[in-house]
Amino acid sequence: MELIKSLDYIGYQGPIITSSITFLSLLGKPIYLFMFIIGSILNYSLNNEIKMMIKEPRPKNPLPFIDDQLIKGSQIYGMPSGHAQIVSFAITFLILTKGSIWLILPSLFIFSLTLIQRWKYRRHTVEQLIFGSFTGSFLSYVCFYFTDFYLQTRKNIKHINFFSQI
Repeated sequence: MELIKSLDYIGYQGPIITSSITFLSLLGKPIYLFMFIIGSILNYSLNNEIKMMIKEPRPKNPLPFIDDQLIKGSQIYGMPSGHAQIVSFAITFLILTKGSIWLILPSLFIFSLTLIQRWKYRRHTVEQLIFGSFTGSFLSYVCFYFTDFYLQTRKNIKHINFFSQI
């Protein structure tokens, strides 16, 4: 029983854990790290905005796990799941930046625990979890794409400058 509670707690803390893993993996890649931080802020803000637009309620009769007094503002709504969106953003970024398989596998496990925990305690429906996961992954891809495009453009400009000096 304690193991299950521990796994539930890991799932609940999934956004912090996976974001920390991705953050630490990017310490040697400052431009990607910068975009990961900016993207994470955008991702969180986007989640709040979507919740306020859709205003889909959370499932009824949630099981006790956290202090429900903490849920206020846009967080009273369930669509999309912020936990799923944040975890999928971090993991997608980790995968796209070619993070170590030894970091990706535990992150995917934590992602699974997060989705299960949010569904098990009736904080989100399956649809809310899927939509949150898709949104986080999509935004992560967009952030990665723009960072990669910037790096390629910068590399090409340096290449052009080198030949123009010959």
